[in-house]
Amino acid sequence: MRPGIVIFLFLLSTGNSFAEEADYVVPTLSPLKYSSGSCEQYACFAGVMTLNGSLIIGKEEDHRLRIVFVPDSKTRSLLPYHKGNGPVTEILVKDKTKQVLSLLPEVLRERIRVGEALGVQFQATIVATDYQATAECDHWYYIIGAVVRIEKITKPIPIQAKVAPRGCG
Repeated sequence: MRPGIVIFLFLLSTGNSFAEEADYVVPTLSPLKYSSGSCEQYACFAGVMTLNGSLIIGKEEDHRLRIVFVPDSKTRSLLPYHKGNGPVTEILVKDKTKQVLSLLPEVLRERIRVGEALGVQFQATIVATDYQATAECDHWYYIIGAVVRIEKITKPIPIQAKVAPRGCG
């Protein structure tokens, strides 16, 4: 057997480190449960959860819209997290930016469309599914794949925070 094939087989046999249930803390009262084998690059958790906290809408350096949710302490205490990382401090809203924007009030959507409401923060209550965890460049990311609805949202507060790009840069 050639050395390249042996290395490849070894990598296949080591499994996916993101999807080991034992590596995650899932709080007893969490409505989210580990979902084995449903994701390749992520650890996935099934269930629907109501999240309270801050919804931040900004732009990355490459001008793509980015939405981040910062859970309040009560919500944070219910979210699964990787044992080596500690409790969740922020959650990225993945690939569903247009869907999330469609749930916002029309006036606010227009302000975001023309660039007036970027770099804003709201206190919000959202209902979400498709919760995931992954590591990239030694940093853990927590992700919401789908926002079902926004139940409550406050008036936007402008912020000066720059939304950091995701990746190894």
